[in-house]
Amino acid sequence: MSEKLTVEKGKYEGKRNSLIDVAHDALYIAKISSYAQGMALLKAASKEYAFNLNLGNIAGGWRGGCIIRAQFLDEITRAYEENSEMPNLLAAPRFAKVVNGSLGKLALLIEIAHSVGVPVPAMDSAYDYIVQLSSPVMVSAQVSAQQRDYFGAHGYFKIGGLDDPRTMTTSDGKIREFHTEWMLPERPEREITK
Repeated sequence: MSEKLTVEKGKYEGKRNSLIDVAHDALYIAKISSYAQGMALLKAASKEYAFNLNLGNIAGGWRGGCIIRAQFLDEITRAYEENSEMPNLLAAPRFAKVVNGSLGKLALLIEIAHSVGVPVPAMDSAYDYIVQLSSPVMVSAQVSAQQRDYFGAHGYFKIGGLDDPRTMTTSDGKIREFHTEWMLPERPEREITK
């Protein structure tokens, strides 16, 4: 495939040491995000199947007898010991502080990687997960709904805006549904509420 596809690749013009510093912080944030996603899955499974999982003990167990064995697991264990009911690992003050202070470095490293033609799907996913959690609106769900409308005229709901996640409703409380004619140049939208 490489001879069939041509991807424009730039050259990194920045300073090597600056890139190393950015990469260090970006990798740490991506690691936090990855563990947060994993712990969120365990928490959801525990709730769904009434497993009563102790996430702090799980992290501690991994530290003691698993291939992971990262020192980072001690921080996760402490976070869950301090608040076993936190909604997500990213809500732990120690991790929230790091993410809030350095998320831009993860974005920058992704941008640099893309500009030189290096795919970084795990970092993209880590960044997108954090950005989605920080938004009051499930933007990715909105995009998916519009894609479904484009491909199959399934319709979509509208929200009040990025700062107003409420779904638009009629005066009698019905959710308003819309369809756009995506292939027409003016892309007319019509309401299809039933």
